[in-house]
Amino acid sequence: MTVTEVRTDPLVQCQNLTLTYDGQTAARTVLKDISCAVMPGAQIALVGPSGSGKSSLIHVMAGLIAPDTGVITWPALRAHPTERPGKVVVAFQAPSLISALDVTENIELPLVLAGVSASDARVQATAMLESLGLGQLSTQLPEELSGGQAQRVALARALATKPSVLLADEPTGQVDHRTAAQLLDVVFEHAARSGMAVVIATHDQSVAARCTTRWEIHDGSLQNRGIGR
Repeated sequence: MTVTEVRTDPLVQCQNLTLTYDGQTAARTVLKDISCAVMPGAQIALVGPSGSGKSSLIHVMAGLIAPDTGVITWPALRAHPTERPGKVVVAFQAPSLISALDVTENIELPLVLAGVSASDARVQATAMLESLGLGQLSTQLPEELSGGQAQRVALARALATKPSVLLADEPTGQVDHRTAAQLLDVVFEHAARSGMAVVIATHDQSVAARCTTRWEIHDGSLQNRGIGR
């Protein structure tokens, strides 16, 4: 009897990444020789203080920023190293909604760009808003939203595209604890149904406790990777 080897490739593979920003007085290295991998179904809390490199690592893993040295690849997604994979999405910490579009239209846009019909995009966007308790905001413009509401809409937009990897940068940073718990419920329920991997950059220990794996980053270096709970 022959046993067939089952191989699971990483969704994101980082090898010896280094990233440096030019400051006003001197260059600052924000990522230092980082090697890590995000496997299918992973639930990772990327924990560290402000300025530790969490957002920079999220942006490099998404293919939004090229590292100065090292290699970033997406083996399981069969993406070319020089092309950002469409199945990796980022829920940004900073405002990212398009000001000229209302809430529903913001969520519809990436769906339509991916080839979903306008009518199906509207149905999917509406369902995602309802799942996050945002249905009452559907026709509002981004300028009419609070910071927390805008952050939740941005997360809805990311989830609506049915990604293989969700990279969330402080997704609960502007909401209260009850809303944060509800938001994370939606994220992990979506992940359980779809197999989506989740990486959440956070300094909130209650958020980190929801993940099964914990990565600690300090001064640009990954110093500990272990079980999250």
